[in-house]
Amino acid sequence: MKWKQKLREPVLITLSFTLLTLILTYPVIFRLSTHFMCDGGDGFQNMWNMWWLKTSLLDLHTNPYYTTYLHYPDGISLLFQTFNPFNGLISIPLQFLFRMEITYNLVVIFSFIMSGIGMYLLARYLIKNRLAAFISGVIYTFCPFHFAHGLGHLQLIAMEWMPFYILYMIKIHREGGWKNGILGGLFLILTTLCSWYYLIYSGFITCIYLIYHLITSRESVLSKNFGRNILILFVTFWVCMSPLFGAMFYAKTTQEFVGEHNPENWSADLTSFLVPSAISTYGRAWFSSIWGKWKGNTAENSPSALSRRMEETRALCWAYQEQANGKVCQRLNRFPRRERHRQHDTNSKRTQTQSLLTAQPKGATVMPWRDKIKMELLNQLSNWQLTQAQSNS
Repeated sequence: MKWKQKLREPVLITLSFTLLTLILTYPVIFRLSTHFMCDGGDGFQNMWNMWWLKTSLLDLHTNPYYTTYLHYPDGISLLFQTFNPFNGLISIPLQFLFRMEITYNLVVIFSFIMSGIGMYLLARYLIKNRLAAFISGVIYTFCPFHFAHGLGHLQLIAMEWMPFYILYMIKIHREGGWKNGILGGLFLILTTLCSWYYLIYSGFITCIYLIYHLITSRESVLSKNFGRNILILFVTFWVCMSPLFGAMFYAKTTQEFVGEHNPENWSADLTSFLVPSAISTYGRAWFSSIWGKWKGNTAENSPSALSRRMEETRALCWAYQEQANGKVCQRLNRFPRRERHRQHDTNSKRTQTQSLLTAQPKGATVMPWRDKIKMELLNQLSNWQLTQAQSNS
């Protein structure tokens, strides 16, 4: 039957990328309900993002881009936080069905599978060769960059929609059609709801594509048909995203923002393009004398193509859970803001932080993950208080 023939290719490709994902992220498939595919830092932040989106929309019926659960009682805006609402939205039905470990892991696995499928479809459209397209999908979704951000950067793991946007942008140029314009706009929206970085990358790719064809085939880019359909794409995007952009612009122009990564410490080292880093099996054993001199986080400033998949995908023991219940991130300790903080207050908070570590039951090798979140918050609070006390003295 024709419908079976049409379904054969997408089903085989989906199953292939699913199988490869489960193999290359081993032993995730056997630890879906007991481990998180992340570390105890940014990974916990993204779990909170998922929980907060569900809580704000379905329980509190409030704006998810503002919360008083952080920096209580004043609250704080989440407009410029790595919120990746797409991942939060698809996690909501999963949170009703599964515990948070399974929910988080399924979202990560979904990103790996869909990234491969998206690049396969893009390459298949461009080169008309299934094998080459499949290899392109494998390279894209299982690249070192993708695994490196498996440390807990859920917004950067979610790179699945950018190939779909590029595909429909090219279709607008080659085929025309208002449907391609709307689909291109929708996929650009999904890209943006995953990561602001990927919106910027998509903008660069769009500009490069248009400039190239302005030079090589000027008439096709300046045609009314192309102009109308590319306008449909951007109007679709702007109509849906302008409320968020407007709120961000207002917040940026009326409020002072502090805190960002120093680019000197968080940029790639020149040697890192050739040398495996500490997250590589080979790099950890043989190249420590080189990557040990790099600044910042070796997982993020090492884009080496020689790096093997992360140790995290083999062990996944960083965030072991002990009988965690389905509710995540209950309302955490509240810390009213003070104008001045004294040194003894800082020391008191540090003592509380240490007590969380020492108060584990006998035989417990890993702290329950909710206590880890509290400990991390206390650590950050005490460091901030120490900085404030030193600046005021």
